[in-house]
Amino acid sequence: MTSDIPVVLERDNVNDEFVILVRCFASHGDKVESNTLLAEVETSKANIEVYAPKAGFLAWEFPEGANVPLSSPIAFISEAPPNWATTIRTEFRSRDLCC
Repeated sequence: MTSDIPVVLERDNVNDEFVILVRCFASHGDKVESNTLLAEVETSKANIEVYAPKAGFLAWEFPEGANVPLSSPIAFISEAPPNWATTIRTEFRSRDLCC
């Protein structure tokens, strides 16, 4: 069984409920190594770099430019390549995902 590891954001400011996914540095489905730079997010105070928590295949949950709730992972890292049909949030189409 494949274990998906969420890529979660740490709360930088107690007042922030959302961040903006400014830029993606890896594409949906890419094989990434641990500590690979995945994205840049914008909080109300600063831009923060987001790194892969472990090696595996990247499955984005939000497209570039999206307002991401801090309660939601921006992506998952799994041992197997993502299945496009099951990893894309219904409110986004595959062409909207980070590429």
